[in-house]
Amino acid sequence: MTTPARDTTTGAPLLLLVLLFASGFTSLVYEVTWSRILVSVFGATVYASGTILTSFMAGLGIGGYAGSRLIKRWTRSPILLYGLLELGIGLYALVLPGILEAIKGVHVVVYQQFGGSFTMFSLLRFVLCFLALITPAAMMGATLPIITEHAVPRLKSLARDLSGIYSINTIGAALGTLVTGFVFIEFLGIRLTTWLTAALNVLIFLGALVLVKRLGPAPVVVEAEEPEVASDRPRLTPAQRTVLLVVLISGCCALAYEVLWARIMVYVLGNFVHSFSVMLTAFLTGIAAGSWWMGRRADRGNPPWRTVAVLQLVIAVSGVLILFVFNAMIGWREAVLQDLAVKTTIAEYEDPWLSFTVWKVGITLAIMFIPCFCMGATFPLANRLFTLRERDISRGVGSLYASNTLGGILGAFVASFVLIPLVGVRQAALVFVALNLVATVLLWTRSAAGQERRRLVQGVAGALVLVVAAWFVVPKDVFHAIYASSEKGKDLLYVDETVSGTVTIHEGASGHRVININGLNVAGTKFGFLCTQKLQAHFPMLMHPDPKNVMQVGFGTGGTCYSVSLHPEVEAIDCVEINPGVIKAAPHFLKSNQGVLEDPKVKVVIDDARHFMARTDRKYDVILSDSIHPRFTGNGMLYSLEYYKASAEVMKPGAIHSTWMPTAFLHTEHYRTILRTMREVFPHMLVWYMNNTIEGYAVVMSSREPFAVDLDELARRVGAEPVRGDLEQVHIGNAYDLLDCILIGDETVGSYLGDGPLNTEDRPVIEFGAPRAMNRIATEYQNLKLMLQARKFPATIISRWGDDPAQARERQQVMVRYIRATTRVLSAHQHHLFRQYDKERELYLEAMEINPDDRDAPFLLDRLRTISSGGQPD
Repeated sequence: MTTPARDTTTGAPLLLLVLLFASGFTSLVYEVTWSRILVSVFGATVYASGTILTSFMAGLGIGGYAGSRLIKRWTRSPILLYGLLELGIGLYALVLPGILEAIKGVHVVVYQQFGGSFTMFSLLRFVLCFLALITPAAMMGATLPIITEHAVPRLKSLARDLSGIYSINTIGAALGTLVTGFVFIEFLGIRLTTWLTAALNVLIFLGALVLVKRLGPAPVVVEAEEPEVASDRPRLTPAQRTVLLVVLISGCCALAYEVLWARIMVYVLGNFVHSFSVMLTAFLTGIAAGSWWMGRRADRGNPPWRTVAVLQLVIAVSGVLILFVFNAMIGWREAVLQDLAVKTTIAEYEDPWLSFTVWKVGITLAIMFIPCFCMGATFPLANRLFTLRERDISRGVGSLYASNTLGGILGAFVASFVLIPLVGVRQAALVFVALNLVATVLLWTRSAAGQERRRLVQGVAGALVLVVAAWFVVPKDVFHAIYASSEKGKDLLYVDETVSGTVTIHEGASGHRVININGLNVAGTKFGFLCTQKLQAHFPMLMHPDPKNVMQVGFGTGGTCYSVSLHPEVEAIDCVEINPGVIKAAPHFLKSNQGVLEDPKVKVVIDDARHFMARTDRKYDVILSDSIHPRFTGNGMLYSLEYYKASAEVMKPGAIHSTWMPTAFLHTEHYRTILRTMREVFPHMLVWYMNNTIEGYAVVMSSREPFAVDLDELARRVGAEPVRGDLEQVHIGNAYDLLDCILIGDETVGSYLGDGPLNTEDRPVIEFGAPRAMNRIATEYQNLKLMLQARKFPATIISRWGDDPAQARERQQVMVRYIRATTRVLSAHQHHLFRQYDKERELYLEAMEINPDDRDAPFLLDRLRTISSGGQPD
């Protein structure tokens, strides 16, 4: 029989280490992909995401505990059972989509029945999610104690052998997170990723069979002489209870820190889907390194109570110091971006995304490494303290793993849903620092037999000193500089650290305000924002003949909702906002929203838009999708094929779907991918552009039926108060001004879009691909250039030009004049991006000569004069 090669650092066969690495890899691939699938079922709210994470971790903990008991009844090789569990995980992954479809149907019914009771619905949502994840998560959790039964045969080498398999498994998990976030989902899609990962599970099973055959029957282990015990399952000693409690606290603090650090790191890494992968990879890498390093040393000498106490103390001190480091990271980030900025032509420009991503991985690992290293080092030491007999090794590993996982659930929940909204990120971090100090005191007290009382007094006194010092040393506004950095040159007026994200309000010298969520600009009051907010409302409202019921996705400052409410045909507006903090901030933008939340027609729904559509029984004439940029986490789902199909399900015949579309920070292919995806559901399309401002936004309207406009009726509605007064504020005075904002219609949209991929939940190419576009000027220029090349006024949308042929011809000629002039204005926008002010001025003058009635060119020319003289335009 051939003896398998063994790793000399752990004593485990090399093939087993490969299998453990692959096992960790597959587990995190599944966690990332399943989380995305489940979000589409339960919604993208923070409560739904918390439910998914809790369910998954609960399954891991249950599996760890159950696996440690099951292996004692298993009469064959532990490696065989490990392989069978890996096979079961892979097979379950293949049938999970069908299970989720069934749960989705149940979920809709449940929501409709209990949607009015948040508590009851949250409980039932957890039950459904738990049922979906308990089986695979429990199998994943069971693998560690089961493989421990084989790989950790001796008490004297427990820490070394356990740390070896634990660190290898964790490194695999880190790589799985990184590869899934940066490669698999974007380029393979969730379905193919699942199939390939399930195939890897099968290979792990086959590898386990090979290993069982090569190792032969399990050897009979003659245990070293151990203290006599009353039974095979002795009661836990006080020392063991202390270890269980410390491990629970350690897990609690670890997941809490991950939640809290993520809230701040988003200002450094950006609110991109890749940022989660970067943070989790750094977190797991630190834990793996700590476990491996400590495992080489932990079996030496006396029980390491004092060592674990020092580790917990270092975590606590790091938890304080890292709060100050975050501020410095903003400056480092700006310096790196400045260094990466390449001054070159558009044709030669390449986004420095890869270089910047490497920096983000490095800086995140550097910031988190010390505390995560200590977290990882704690686990093998805790197992050495907890396990007293060789026959109890796997049981001890399972118990500690379950305790650690339970602590993680509590930490993530309390940090996210209790402490952040109650006391803020800074105070929440100090609460968990104090918990680490509690663990330190418990361990320090146990570190010397016979001196427990003296050590307890020392520990409590030291912990109190550190807690008090941290409370006074860490300023209450320690993160305000970070929050302010998202809007340079503006004062930070308002901070609300909500469950769903940090909402901030900033005010510039001109008095204009903006509202941000996690550092992302949502809306504001300057003229460019005013144009966007008002025209997002008026474009679709005026194109629909009788818009009674309206759904608006995203509230912002409330300016769009207010403009919608001005249309006399409107009977009901359902405003679906995912972050309640945005609604809470509405009184700070009364100039924009005019107190629209007091309007009885307006109903605010705090929910994910897809989730709301699935359970509502209302049908809409107009849906306004006014989300944040699709490149940011979660927002790509509001530009997906599934989202547009869900929208179509709640739209009346002839209804209009309108989507805000930024032209900046989207490569031309990604921009067209979104429109192509929308057109797959809504074949008739109009692309509108705000001609009167240089902000890089468009509005894309689509419908299942052709657009038809009676010019006289449109003119009447544009000129009727109060709509007329609202439009006048953004230089729209007549029907020609309005129609002149159309860039592309049905006649040319097909050739403009061409053939290509769609953005789907299976292949979310926008959310994963768009962050690579880092240059605002390059992307805005290229998108506007292509759209201008495709520009042709869609005359077919005008069903009636006038009462007689002569009047119709005259009006058509006026429209042509407007179109010709505006083409110059939009070309001037392109030159403005590169500060080619002379050419920009020339084009504005040409536009004014072609169409003396053009209202945009004179306004923008005055704005240019202000800039040229060194002033700051609105």
